[in-house]
Amino acid sequence: MILKAEKEEEARRFLSMNTLDTHSKASAQAAEAEALASLSIKRNGLNEATSCFWASGSKSNEKLNKELLDKPDTVVRCPMSGKPLRYKDLVGVKFTTFEDDSKVMGFGQDKPVDREVKYCCAVSKDPLTNATVCVVLKTSGAVVTKEVVDTVIKKEMIDPINGKKMKSSDFIELQRGSLGFADERTLLTAKRWSTILQFIGCLKLPIYHINSEQIRILKTPHDFFHGLLDHIENANKRIILSTLYIGTGPLEDELVSALTKAVRERNVKLTILMDATRGQRRCLTTNYYSTNANKLSSTTNLLEHPIPYSSCHFLAPLTALPNVSILLYSHPSPNRWIRYILPNRWNEIFGVQHIKAYIFDDSVIMSGANLSHEYFTNRQDRIWIFKDFPNLANFYSDLIHNVISKFCYTLCSNGSLIANHYDIVSVSSSSFRQQFHNALSTFLINKYQDSINHYKLNPINKSINDTYIIPLLQYGYCNIQYEKKFMQSLFQYVTSSSSSSPSSSSSLSDLIHHESFKLFLASGYFNLTKLYEKLIFNMLNSTINTPIHLLCASPMANGFLKSKGCSGYIPLAYREALIQLLQLFHTTKFNSSNINVYEYTRPEWTFHAKGLWIESVHNDDDDKKKKKNEKNTDDHHHHHHHLSYSLSLVGSSNFSYRSLNRDLESQLCIITTNSNLCQSIYHERCHIFSSIYCSPITLNQLIYQTEYRLPVYIRFILPIFRWYM
Repeated sequence: MILKAEKEEEARRFLSMNTLDTHSKASAQAAEAEALASLSIKRNGLNEATSCFWASGSKSNEKLNKELLDKPDTVVRCPMSGKPLRYKDLVGVKFTTFEDDSKVMGFGQDKPVDREVKYCCAVSKDPLTNATVCVVLKTSGAVVTKEVVDTVIKKEMIDPINGKKMKSSDFIELQRGSLGFADERTLLTAKRWSTILQFIGCLKLPIYHINSEQIRILKTPHDFFHGLLDHIENANKRIILSTLYIGTGPLEDELVSALTKAVRERNVKLTILMDATRGQRRCLTTNYYSTNANKLSSTTNLLEHPIPYSSCHFLAPLTALPNVSILLYSHPSPNRWIRYILPNRWNEIFGVQHIKAYIFDDSVIMSGANLSHEYFTNRQDRIWIFKDFPNLANFYSDLIHNVISKFCYTLCSNGSLIANHYDIVSVSSSSFRQQFHNALSTFLINKYQDSINHYKLNPINKSINDTYIIPLLQYGYCNIQYEKKFMQSLFQYVTSSSSSSPSSSSSLSDLIHHESFKLFLASGYFNLTKLYEKLIFNMLNSTINTPIHLLCASPMANGFLKSKGCSGYIPLAYREALIQLLQLFHTTKFNSSNINVYEYTRPEWTFHAKGLWIESVHNDDDDKKKKKNEKNTDDHHHHHHHLSYSLSLVGSSNFSYRSLNRDLESQLCIITTNSNLCQSIYHERCHIFSSIYCSPITLNQLIYQTEYRLPVYIRFILPIFRWYM
């Protein structure tokens, strides 16, 4: 009775403070009576009307309510099997850390560098990210990749760490995590992107958001040329052009005239970055031919030659204007004396500055195209415009001005070259590599942190900024491997997602069985590395079909066809590399209908487009019916192509050996769920893979051809040449 009285008094005090219902004394008394009734105590201590606050108060639920309040189980049970867990059943998980920081990223420097990942596979030493499928070996507790388990350990069923015999139950697959990039308004986006974004976070890549309406995709060389002119004419602060070289024909002269006008009349700051070796070589698209370009040194005078039609000759007069800087990046040769023995064109095989990014105030044009006549007329490439996007514009501006420029020469109006900070002639190759690596790594880490801090201070409205942009850099010569690691993680994500079943324990299992992927990869210089071949094979071996479409330039669409000297064999070498890939497909056991290879042939045109497209399509009944009707990659006949999201890579990389190991490359990863942008990306892909110019090819077609094949006596050295292609 005392307890009941105390409860009633407490209820009265609470109701006396009630400000929600004070219309009448009757209503207050009614509320008080209802509250007191709800506090009536039964023997079991439960509310007569409601046994628990989260359950319905009806008497029909009384049994359920009592069950919910039963005494909890004191036994700790396995969440999967439900069996009691015992101490001896627990497995000590032992992650393997990188033992020597300097060996991972810093070329042996004394100070450890900031590394993208902390752990590696105990067997293969491959880095472990949140996107890597990992397995714990129960017999030793070591953590290895699932790839090692499938390809190595399961063959012998012996633990490579301690030599113990293993059973199938000794492999424990770990659950992958997430970064939680989305808020409560973007739940589905978070589910779709959690795995992709987590390995981006592990690689410490800057991530930018943009409104999809700020992105425009151009399709023709004509549009590219006039887009450049329009942006030059509207620029008021800065123009930064990063390219392999600039041509010397009439169209290029029109561009230079527009640049000169912008500098003189609007005081625009102009910076041009080119490759030094290519920039000194004559441009064959003009009617002028220069003598052999002089060897690069700090005292080179480019205007001493009588016919000034290399890129450097063509642009040297610009440097007499204020606020104009022309930078020439020179890739270090393995041995200094080789630079002086080989012609300039041969020096290019060791590596070039290959980034193609064009900045106009805060807008960016990203492409694989150079600023030359053929790219404005009859060479197919890709052109993306990012309008009023200061984050991306500043990224490339800072990359060029604060990092790359330190390792460049500056072209003067009299034709001389002045080393800015590091002179490749006087600095050893190993020292140059280490310094460039440190500078670029520090830059990327700072940009990554800046992007994180920016979004902490400025919350993103994802209904407006519905697209992710991730800039990627690759310079394997200096151990800058961001594109390689990104591609590896991306392929692993698509493979694991496609091969998962609805019953999978994956965190994405609730979405995976509603989606399927299509992958398209194009390259004007098709020479896939062993890594990319392996990633494609793994995807083809996945349990759920993921169609893969590969596109390369036919020898007739290769710009080197009928070139003089050894370069005339380049298109034939790429054809041989393609034949070798098709032979691997032929000898590997997988569903051959999932792989389609095409060659681009267009009269009087060359093919220079490169990139990756990944399309995620909902697998509902309607989509399945449409899928059965698809006969090739050209989807123009489908008026409504619904994509849940799209991912595309656009930039300079050809996904080849030299792109990964020799050239300085950059491309952008674009990820979007915006339906309009998805359709634009889809139509661009259809344009590149158009059945009008793209013909399917097979191994039998190529091996029995006599035209466009390397002579037999040259084929045996192709494995060596592939490292430079």
